[in-house]
Amino acid sequence: MKNLFNYATKELSQDAFLSWFIANYDDKKIGKYSYDFINFLTGCNFLNGDIKKLKITQQEHNMDIIVDLWVRDNEEHYVIVIEDKTTSSAHSGQLKKYAKEMDKWEEDAEHRRKVFYKVGKLSEEDKKELVIGNEGYQENDRWIEFDINNIYEFFSKIDETESEILNQYIEHIVSIYNDYSSISKKPMKEWNFINFQTFFEKNIIPTIPNKEIDFHYETWLYQGRLVSLAFYRHSQNEKLNKGVTNKYPLFAYPLVEFVHRTGSDKLIVNTHITYHWCDENGAEKWSWKYNKCTPYKEEAKEYMQAIITSLKKIPNIKVRKMNNLRDQTISVEEIKLDANSDDIGRTVLQKIIIYFSAFKESEEN
Repeated sequence: MKNLFNYATKELSQDAFLSWFIANYDDKKIGKYSYDFINFLTGCNFLNGDIKKLKITQQEHNMDIIVDLWVRDNEEHYVIVIEDKTTSSAHSGQLKKYAKEMDKWEEDAEHRRKVFYKVGKLSEEDKKELVIGNEGYQENDRWIEFDINNIYEFFSKIDETESEILNQYIEHIVSIYNDYSSISKKPMKEWNFINFQTFFEKNIIPTIPNKEIDFHYETWLYQGRLVSLAFYRHSQNEKLNKGVTNKYPLFAYPLVEFVHRTGSDKLIVNTHITYHWCDENGAEKWSWKYNKCTPYKEEAKEYMQAIITSLKKIPNIKVRKMNNLRDQTISVEEIKLDANSDDIGRTVLQKIIIYFSAFKESEEN
C-alpha cells in the first residue's frame, strides 16, 4: 500500500495527524502511544487515565494546534500550543507573538507548554526565532523544540500497531530520517528536497574554503516542487553595509542559488542580491529588487551594476540586462544532472568559488 504521507506533505496535513493522534488518548488500540506522545511533547508524566477531558483547536490566533486538557478529576487544566513545520521555517517573530498571546490566558506557566515541532533540521532562521520567542521567559516557560532526530527517536521505538495511519506516519518519519542521514543513491533528477539538502550539507559545505569565503547558507521548498539552495556572500562593501547592527540601516548580500524543479534533469544556477534596510519607522525591510531598496536606490543600483560587470567575465552564463524594474535574477546558467553525485558536487563547488570571486571583485572595484 502506498504511504498516505508521501502525498499529504503539507503542514496542514501534519496538523491533522498530530491532532488525530493526540485526540485518541482514550482509544483502546493507540491510546497508550498517544499518552506517550503527549508526555514526550510536554515533559509531563501523565499516566493512562489521568486525562479526563481534551479539546483540540486548529488555527486559532494563527496557532497551528492548541490542546486543552484536564487531568485528575478536572482539577488541573493544561494548555499545549504546537507550532508545526515540515520544510518551512519559523518567521516574522511568530513564536514571540504566540508566546505573548498565551500570556493573556489564565493558565500559569506551570500548566502551559509551547512546542516547536519540525520534521526536518532546524534552520538558522528557526534557531533565531526560538531565541527571540524565549526572550524574557523562565526556563520552564520556553519553547520546547523538536527536530527530526528526536522525533525519529520517539516514533522508531514503536512497533507495528493496529492503526494503519499511525504505522504509515512512523514509516514516513523513518524515511525522512534516513534521507537526512546519507546521500541518496537514486539518480539526482529523482531527488526530493531533503535529498538535495543532505547532499549540499554533507558533500558541498564541508569542502568550501571557509577561510576565503564568508557566507551563510539557506534552503527552502517553493510550492512543493522547486528546491532552492542558496549561498549568501557576506559583503564588505562600505556603501552597502552602513553601520550594521541589530537595527541596521542597510546591508546587501549577493548570492548564488541552485534550483531544482521536480523531475528536471538539471540544476538552474541563478544570482541575486538581497537588500536589507530599515524604513523611516525603523521597521526591517528586504527585497531582491534594487529599486525597492529605499532610501538607498542609487547605491543599490550601483552595486548591482558592479556585480553585472564582474559576472560578464564568466563564460557560459547568461547575464540579464536588468532593464525591467521587476527583474531580480541577475544571471542564469545550468548544470546537467547526467553525472554521478560526486562529479556534480565538484562542479557545484567550482561554481560557488567562481561566483563568490566575482562578487568579491565587484566589491573591490
